[in-house]
Amino acid sequence: MEYAAFRPENAPWVESDRLIEFKDQKGFSSVIEVKTTDLSISGRRAEDPWDDRIEDGGRLRPLPASEQSVLLESLAALRNTEMTLVHLFALLTGARIQTVLTMRAKHVARKPGDFHGDDIRLACGPGTGIDTKGAVKGVLHLPRAFYERLYIYVHSDRARKRRQLADGGDHCDQPLFLSHRGAPLYENRASRGPVSTGTQVRRHVKTGQAVRQFIRDELLPMMRMHLGNPRYEFSFHDLRATFGLNMVDAMTAKETKYMRALDQLRQLMWHVRLSTTERYLAYRENRKLFDAVQDGWGTHLSTLVTRTLDTAVAV
Repeated sequence: MEYAAFRPENAPWVESDRLIEFKDQKGFSSVIEVKTTDLSISGRRAEDPWDDRIEDGGRLRPLPASEQSVLLESLAALRNTEMTLVHLFALLTGARIQTVLTMRAKHVARKPGDFHGDDIRLACGPGTGIDTKGAVKGVLHLPRAFYERLYIYVHSDRARKRRQLADGGDHCDQPLFLSHRGAPLYENRASRGPVSTGTQVRRHVKTGQAVRQFIRDELLPMMRMHLGNPRYEFSFHDLRATFGLNMVDAMTAKETKYMRALDQLRQLMWHVRLSTTERYLAYRENRKLFDAVQDGWGTHLSTLVTRTLDTAVAV
């Protein structure tokens, strides 16, 4: 590299040749050669205060009250016990998919009467058998009424038959949620081996594909029909953000002080950075300009959850 008799000791960039294919007006393909460098110009992405998504380990979209209603009504109509419980677990606790699907039968085997209070706390992370993102330790808060449903499910013939089909048979360390063939829906870190060992070759690691397929093939089509929107989209991870906003609304209704609400939400969602939690509170404040929080939604959600469980969960 030399310009105007200037030859730098270290090249400020590296040039290379690239071929670019294009089509002319008649549809014929041609190729031109261009020079390119390894330089890149990065710009800070401006934050949109009216964005309907929250950055929390991905761009998540909290479901508004109307969409939560359609979600629960659709789950009730589809009558898939395991998928209903899996979705409600995330909606009511904010747990990520790997945490929900690596729950063990033993984690909900204790009688609800052995616990005190309105919520039942469950330790997650290393040493518990429940996977968490980044192997962090945290505590889930399960509403008592939902824990009671999980307790009924784990002791049901339906769940027992699935455990009997699983490798190792019916025992308390089996995943709480199994396929109808007894296969885990998510393989935790401890059970993952190499992709291939000797003559046995594993096709893929289970990371919740069955849940995503259920959403794509069954849940989304029904929700689109109810919403009258053929392009409607939502992902399982959006349930985490929905839980966070539901908690913000509940604390707002109780007139919880900002710093207290911030700390409570950070603990519930296991945020390492306080700035992530602040996004949830800022999101709600911004969205108030577009749609006010519906009065009594928390109570209405509980009613819908109970109705969904009564209709869709067969034990």
